[in-house]
Amino acid sequence: MTGAAVDITSWSAFRFTAKSRVSDADVDAVLSETLSGGGVVKTTPASGILDVTIAAADTAALEFETYELYADLQGVDGSSNVWTVWKGRVVINPDASRTSP
Repeated sequence: MTGAAVDITSWSAFRFTAKSRVSDADVDAVLSETLSGGGVVKTTPASGILDVTIAAADTAALEFETYELYADLQGVDGSSNVWTVWKGRVVINPDASRTSP
């Protein structure tokens, strides 16, 4: 692994998925964002930079508790190969404050 940037300009798809258990089906993911759905955006594709945005509406139905999720980000390159470009844990914490400042 070189850590060098990869040009993702020609990549056709990206999907971010976050689940309670790795074994959960993708359809049961707590969070799921895609390039086509607008939750994943190629911000600087020549440098391999993406943004994943989780909207407030995506977490509004969650219980008022901490969630520690298994997550990954996959992409499809110009040759139709699927790559996992990031994986890790995502923590969602409820606000301690119940009113706006």
